[in-house]
Amino acid sequence: MTKTDFVRRIRTETTKASLTQEAATEIADLVFDTIKTAIKDEQSFRFPGFGTFNLKNRPARTGRNPQTGKPIKIKESHTVTFRPATKLREDVAPAPPKRKKAAKKKSS
Repeated sequence: MTKTDFVRRIRTETTKASLTQEAATEIADLVFDTIKTAIKDEQSFRFPGFGTFNLKNRPARTGRNPQTGKPIKIKESHTVTFRPATKLREDVAPAPPKRKKAAKKKSS
């Protein structure tokens, strides 16, 4: 899904108000800017039923150049991780049905 598809979906699914393309785009941008600000300021953003975004800090470390094998310094970095909520995982990819265990045969 692209941003255009996302905005179009906001417009078509909104029943209480008729939104213009510009208004729907502004709402979409505001939602993602709010999430981004929360992650930056609070180190995480949690949306029940959807999942949790966390800011992960990777400390500086020594690695190896795979071509030469020489040690290299890797500087500190930051990344965002996402852990989906159980409900999202179940809605997107339902768990396969549990198999019944076969009854053990008695030895004669």
